[in-house]
Amino acid sequence: MKKFITLILLLIFCVTKIDAQLSKAKEFYKDEDYASALPLFMKEYKKNKKNGSVNYWIGVCLYKLGNEDESIKYFEYAMSRRVIDAPYYLGKIYSKRYEFDNALKMYGEYQSIMIDNKKEISDEIKYEIQYARNAKSMLDHVEDIVVLDSISVDKDEFFHNYKISPETGYILSQSELPPSLEQSIIGFRDQSDSRIILASPDDNGKIRLCESVKLIDGSWDTPKFIDTKISNNGDLNFPFLMQDGMTMYYASNNESTLGGYDIFFTRKDEETGEFLKGQNLGMPYNSAANDYMLVLDDVTGLGWWATERNNIEGKVTIYVFKRNEIRKNHRIDEVNLPKFARMSDYKLTWGDEDYQYMVDNIQNIKIDVNKRKYESDFMFVIKKGLIYDSLIDFKSKDAVREMKQLCILYQERDELKSTIKSLRSDYIKNAENQSIKEDIIVKEKELKKLLEVIFKTENWVRAEEQKLLNK
Repeated sequence: MKKFITLILLLIFCVTKIDAQLSKAKEFYKDEDYASALPLFMKEYKKNKKNGSVNYWIGVCLYKLGNEDESIKYFEYAMSRRVIDAPYYLGKIYSKRYEFDNALKMYGEYQSIMIDNKKEISDEIKYEIQYARNAKSMLDHVEDIVVLDSISVDKDEFFHNYKISPETGYILSQSELPPSLEQSIIGFRDQSDSRIILASPDDNGKIRLCESVKLIDGSWDTPKFIDTKISNNGDLNFPFLMQDGMTMYYASNNESTLGGYDIFFTRKDEETGEFLKGQNLGMPYNSAANDYMLVLDDVTGLGWWATERNNIEGKVTIYVFKRNEIRKNHRIDEVNLPKFARMSDYKLTWGDEDYQYMVDNIQNIKIDVNKRKYESDFMFVIKKGLIYDSLIDFKSKDAVREMKQLCILYQERDELKSTIKSLRSDYIKNAENQSIKEDIIVKEKELKKLLEVIFKTENWVRAEEQKLLNK
């Protein structure tokens, strides 16, 4: 009898200890201290692997601690025991993997369980389900691009790390905009220095796209909105205008995006001159995070865009890629399609090719952020992916001779631009002086002729150098 009582007391002590251990685990869980809760839940799991709730709690802890792959089996078992939120977490995991068919299946299971339990689905979860639907439709149209490099930089004025040619234009932060345009957030100045596309808040605080042109006196005209037909909802930001003056890329956070800002593009109507309704650029450019500031450089053949998909606090990732002349999408049966879409390993886009020489060329270009000019003798594109910045780079002696002449022409061009800028400044102070106005017109004509000579000489140098390179 004494032994029996002792056994009962020992059993009560063990049960009490187990209850205390589980209670402590739940307490950590409630406080979102998942690292402390997990080992206690695992002890419970070893004692009873068929407890659906314990499986679910372990799954959540692993998920929150970044061990999503390991959490799946616990969520799957919890779902088999009808634990309400288990399929929701499985949907989130499959969404992150870009396995959207599986994600939508899990979200469907979750919705069924919620209906059976007469519970409402939160707006946040409805948004996640809609994201999976939108993303699934985009997964059929993932552009096949070669991403050359992935650069993590500070989010503040990240675009100073874009190494784009002067012929493409300049991205300007708020502090770099002309004083009369500083109410705008960011701007893109075209290569002719005559037009700036701006992202600027309207009277209601909505960020919209507008344009300002340079007047003959050097001042900038009052910005005019150019986004009337582009979109009627969400903010429009981070504009980039192609050299053709007809195609514009921008970012928007309207309801059709995958999440936050997505990159869109639009073209001008040739008859009306108005930009048309924008279209989502799709994957791999866009993701569930913010994606923005896409720039395509016609001179170098490179493209740049920024993304927050890698979730590094205070940082953004800049992807540099070889731009396609014509869009080419991956096959929908491509095994690595989800990896290409979410850009999990950019070097996977290289295939069997070695593009390290292009990466080295890009990394060797140095930019003076303050002056927005390249710190080298010059920056001269021989062909896409090959940039010379010194006379010693040339193989052709004839090309070297003409390049020396080009450098003189570049200096004349800069001096002419400086003179025109000075004349415009004088004209602002004395607008009635017609002789200054006439001087400006004369100098601008000289500059136009000089630019034509420079253009022809540049093409000759490129052709001459390529003859030797192609041998």
